[in-house]
Amino acid sequence: MHHKIVALFDFPPHWAMEAGMVLPPTEKEAEAAWDAEFYARYPTDEQTSDG
Repeated sequence: MHHKIVALFDFPPHWAMEAGMVLPPTEKEAEAAWDAEFYARYPTDEQTSDG
């Protein structure tokens, strides 16, 4: 199961963390790099299954 949380705040993303990782700037490249690091640290069930 995969959960998504959406929250709207008026402060810079680097003031917040998710799963122990500081959130990236709101630029596509930075977000993509953050996503890659997140999923490398915390693979999903689909990434770890042999099926």
